[in-house]
Order: sequence, then C-alpha cells, then structure tokens
Amino acid sequence: MKEKWTVLCLLFCAVSCAPDDEGGDDGGVGRVEVADQTRPWDPSAGTATIKGQVLLSGEVPARRPIVMDSEPQCSGARSGPPLDESVIVGDGRGLANVVVWVGSGLEGWIFESQSEHALLEQKGCVFMPHVLGVQAGQKIQIRNRDPVSHNVRAIPKFSDGFNIAQPAGGTSTRVLNHAEMGVRVRCDMHKWMGATIAVLRNPFFRVTGEDGTFELPKLPPGEYGIEFWHEVYGKRSLRVTLAEGQTEVIEFTFE
Repeated sequence: MKEKWTVLCLLFCAVSCAPDDEGGDDGGVGRVEVADQTRPWDPSAGTATIKGQVLLSGEVPARRPIVMDSEPQCSGARSGPPLDESVIVGDGRGLANVVVWVGSGLEGWIFESQSEHALLEQKGCVFMPHVLGVQAGQKIQIRNRDPVSHNVRAIPKFSDGFNIAQPAGGTSTRVLNHAEMGVRVRCDMHKWMGATIAVLRNPFFRVTGEDGTFELPKLPPGEYGIEFWHEVYGKRSLRVTLAEGQTEVIEFTFE
C-alpha cells in the first residue's frame, strides 16, 4: 500500500475565523455540483484512505470552569466544575472537536442515510459529545442521563428546528434532513449547556478527539476537497488526489 505524507500549516486572521453567531451555515457541505449521471454508492469502489492529525500551534487558550451553582443536582454531581469545551488541545497539541469531511469529489454518487442512530446525551448537565457529526437524514437519539429535566433546542437554518422537553431519563429522536455546518443546540433551563451538530451529505466524515486524529477510509481514487471546521477557528480546506489503494497522511495545523 502506498503511503504519502502532506504537511499543511494555515495562517489566518481572527475575522475569518469568527464563529457564526446565527447558528452556523452550510459550511460548503450543501454546495455541490450536480453530476450528469448519478448512481447508488458502491462500497467496493473505495480502496484508498485519507488519515492524519489536526493540530493547534501558538498559544493554547485556558479552559474556563463552568459554574453550575444554580442547579444543585448538577454542581454536586462531580468533584470539580467541568471545563468549557470550545477549545480542547491534547498533550501532543492535537485539536479536538474538528469536523473533517469530504466536501467535493464524490459527485455522481447517491448515499443513503446511515441506519445507525447518532447519540446526543445530557450527562453531568453537559451535552455529550460537544460536537456531533451526522449524515443528513440520519436519526439522532437524544437521551437525558441526568436526575434533572432539560430541554433541547436546535436552531438550524436549512432543516426544521426543534425545542423539546427532556425529563430525567427521557429519550427523544429527531432528524436534520439538510446538510449544514454548525447547528447550535442549547438547553434553555441551564444556560451553560451547548453543543454543535455537523450535518453532512455523505458518510465520509469524522470529529477529532483530544489527540486530533481522523481517518476517512474506503474512498475511490480521485481528487477530493477535504474540509476542516472548528467552532472557534473556522473552516479551511485542502485538495488531495488519491490513487488506487493509496493512503494519504495529512498533518493539518490551525494557527
């Protein structure tokens, strides 16, 4: 198997990185060229892989504690306060909660929504995960694992939003049908609670953990636009060309 390393460091200004206060936009996930012919996705067509790591260079911002004093059952559920999750950097400077996806290069394929439910939980009076990636049309199971009630309010631009009561132990299911980057989710009962849902057109996406790593396997040979989105540092992209059976390894740095 062929393996190739690509190193990219991005410099950009604070204005271009500012998050969208309106609840996000499609981030390029919905703007694709319409191919002359389409066909159902054939998993056997994919023999190449893109994998790598997303890093943060420069000063790492301190994570602020989240104060839960207004809800005793939340504040007493842990030994110390939870920390803000907007910027999480691991020991090796890996950047967490970066959505990595194939934004272009798969035109002509038709992808069915994933049958497995995505899971968004309220646990310890925070949303888990902080950033959730789903495919358009995929069912999202929302589960309250706390002993207190929450509500879940999603504010998309292109799909139907929702605002649902979530009693202790309650479970709900919702669907976002249109691709969109940065759908905000809030709990109006506990103002510190927030999460983001990334809704993608195809199943080739990942959200990085604290080590910043990702892998997009089983891609056909071809040229792709790979997109990177972070709620604080914004959206950036690069072009990758894959040969049959190739593994392209990327080190991608936000600065």
